[in-house]
Amino acid sequence: MGDHAGLNQQRVAQLRDEVRVGEGVLIIDDTGIPKQGKASVGVSYQYCGEVGKVANCQVVVTCHYADAATSWPLHARLYLPREWSEDADRMERAGVPEEISFQTKPEIALALLDEARQWAIPHEAVVTDAS
Repeated sequence: MGDHAGLNQQRVAQLRDEVRVGEGVLIIDDTGIPKQGKASVGVSYQYCGEVGKVANCQVVVTCHYADAATSWPLHARLYLPREWSEDADRMERAGVPEEISFQTKPEIALALLDEARQWAIPHEAVVTDAS
């Protein structure tokens, strides 16, 4: 599978170093991805902004950098609903690592913000629309 975290950090460092940054904001949001079925990791009947109502979907919490000249993604993490994290058989069938557990969307958002700060992404403010 490779070193996902290391590759993501390299990508962000390259963007940080090649794009003039510093007067922008970090934008934290959640995005619903409509899905059919129940097998995709994290799929649940939950609010989906893409369709504007409760629907079967996955939800991803994201963190982007944006300023007057550019916008680019820092990180994204799949939200795993509680009913998923409490169903060990379902988690195993879907290949979810054992160390993954339930986190609320705000907890995921704070973890993404912590990573952005560890990566020294300069920003003036943090804005959010995540629920």
